[in-house]
Amino acid sequence: MRSTLNCLVVVKIGSRWQRAALVWRESIVDSSAATCRSQIRRVRFTRRKRTSTAADVDLHSLSLKEEGLDEKIEQAEECVSVYRDMSADEKLSVSLDVLGRLYRQAGNLEGAMKCLEESLTLSEKAQKSIHKVGDSLRVSFFEQQQATYNQLVDLLASLAREDVDMQRRALLVAERSKARTLTDTIVLKQQETSTSLSTWNELSWDELVDVVKGEKKTMIEFYVTSQHLLTWMLQPDGQLHFVRTDLQQFFTSHNFPSSSSNPSQQLQTFVENLIRDIELEARRASEDAISLLFQLCLQPIQHLLRKQVAVMIVPHSALYLLPWYCLLSCLDAPPLLLPSLSLLMAIRSRGQAKRAGGALQAMVVGNPLPVPWVIGGGAQELEGAEREAEAVARSLASMAMEPELLLREEASKEAVLRRMEDSSWLHFACHTAADVRMGLISREAALFRPHTSAIFLANVERRTGLPWSSVILSLEEVCASEVVKGSVVVMSSCSSGRGAVKQEGVIGLARAFLMAGASTVVCSLWDLRDGSQRTLMELFYRRLEEGEAVEDALFHAQRSLQAANPCSLSSSSTDRGRLDRPPAAGPPALTSRDWGSMVVVGASCPSPKSWSRS
Repeated sequence: MRSTLNCLVVVKIGSRWQRAALVWRESIVDSSAATCRSQIRRVRFTRRKRTSTAADVDLHSLSLKEEGLDEKIEQAEECVSVYRDMSADEKLSVSLDVLGRLYRQAGNLEGAMKCLEESLTLSEKAQKSIHKVGDSLRVSFFEQQQATYNQLVDLLASLAREDVDMQRRALLVAERSKARTLTDTIVLKQQETSTSLSTWNELSWDELVDVVKGEKKTMIEFYVTSQHLLTWMLQPDGQLHFVRTDLQQFFTSHNFPSSSSNPSQQLQTFVENLIRDIELEARRASEDAISLLFQLCLQPIQHLLRKQVAVMIVPHSALYLLPWYCLLSCLDAPPLLLPSLSLLMAIRSRGQAKRAGGALQAMVVGNPLPVPWVIGGGAQELEGAEREAEAVARSLASMAMEPELLLREEASKEAVLRRMEDSSWLHFACHTAADVRMGLISREAALFRPHTSAIFLANVERRTGLPWSSVILSLEEVCASEVVKGSVVVMSSCSSGRGAVKQEGVIGLARAFLMAGASTVVCSLWDLRDGSQRTLMELFYRRLEEGEAVEDALFHAQRSLQAANPCSLSSSSTDRGRLDRPPAAGPPALTSRDWGSMVVVGASCPSPKSWSRS
């Protein structure tokens, strides 16, 4: 016989008993029920009938005030003991996290590190056991562990001033905390079992150095805790440099008005305001913000950066959305953005798209017909995108590829999905949105995946009665699709690199294409003007024809456009994402909005002109 034990763990805070741990519902054998009750003598039972699960009460809300600290530690230790005896790993993981925080406050740093590390080990084990559920659920599960990662990384970093071993340990934990779900998915697609997943997410120091050495690039990795910005710079020769910056002190010293008691939240607000200023072409404000962010992120290590050394940027939190091409204008080499080095290893394991005795297939989408569910009755047509797509198709053909050009009504969802499966190079010049609710007036449209990113495709039948899902390619659909392993995706459209920023990274279209099989994604961080974007892409493909790698070609194209005469640009200034914004008259003044938005995410990739035959 099995019986059910329902209990509520409570902890005394001050003069009151508060629910501070977990509500659990465990099925245990009768013979052990009495033992469990005897082990939790200090735990009070709720009189109120509860049907909640373990997630209903947040253990992290436990007060960490100094008064009664010893008693709280004793109670937390008892909870850990009970959960360990019950083999209740989920509750044990949360209890260890709280005990680690209490130990740290009490000055027991070694005990705190052990508790936090064990907590993460248990939660990572649990995450791997649910690899068959949907991506969004796994991302949500992983997000719940963010506070524990932050605690451990911050603790190790606080001890890492002159201790190189601690600097390395902090970096390895920071690396473990990024892009875990995406990396696991890529590896699982290549394996029938998940027995070796841990080798991808838990890099040793030697493996991490080997990755950087193999890429022949300098790695700069960031991590944002509640109070500090942590920066590691690892050079190909294995030299490591570490900087820990107090965010509150930095903002105060630069007379930046405080709008939040949480400095990391203040940093996020600052980055969001920068993107807004760039889109609104508030040139002075955006230049000042870029200068300040350069001082925060790169100035402490600027003297270590050689001018012509390429860099890999591994961002975190709000830093995913920074215009790194603008910040790194002091270098003569392009930055490459990576969600994590573990992800890079997984991408590399899939191999590079190769010619198999003939030309590789490519798909080019340009100016699909307008979507009807927008303010004003339809999206603006993109003349520049259509001309861009024609030029891209000619360029790819000159590099011995076989492009299929899908313009206007030809770019239906059915046609795009069919061609995606066998194309090694995908180029989208069209409308996209980081949130499909933007500009929508249809109730059906507003309710369809309300927070998803999407690519807008052709409404072939030119009517409003079609299901909303028939005219957009959503993030979820890209994740579920299969593209050629090692392929390149270029999204020449508004905010195609944006999305919800989580511990996992940016949950958007770029991540979706990496999950589907691509190795390299070129995408944008804000709204694009149709005319200047066409010019940038033509410069980009011209560089590819000359044999430059993808990231080098984009970097040099941006430099060329930055120095260009705005009068030489197409007069079209329609946006490729703001569907309701009408085009401006005449050529706009050239700003960083025109040349600084595009970034390369994923692995470094040579020009398709040089892709080897097999």
